[in-house]
Amino acid sequence: MVQISNVLSSENWTKNNGWGSTISNMCSLYGVICGTDGVDDFVTELNLAANNLTGNIDDITLLSNLMNLEKLDLDSNSIVGNLTTFSLNLVQFSNLTYVDLRLNE
Repeated sequence: MVQISNVLSSENWTKNNGWGSTISNMCSLYGVICGTDGVDDFVTELNLAANNLTGNIDDITLLSNLMNLEKLDLDSNSIVGNLTTFSLNLVQFSNLTYVDLRLNE
């Protein structure tokens, strides 16, 4: 999550509660919804739509620690990079059922 924060310039986000160079509880971050297996919490949804995100998302490793991700919404930001390639690489996330990358650069 720190890498997402750094690469997509969280200091400039419209809503960035909890995001920054140190993150103590990923489930308390703005736009993050978590699930649990009774022992561990894990991110199931990342919704940062229309939040003034900027940066390049060519590297899929931004999401590498989110293997339980079900929904990803980065719609209406200023993200650059090859969104087609990024989208195709999302196939490794077997739980992912919803992706919205519309209206980016």
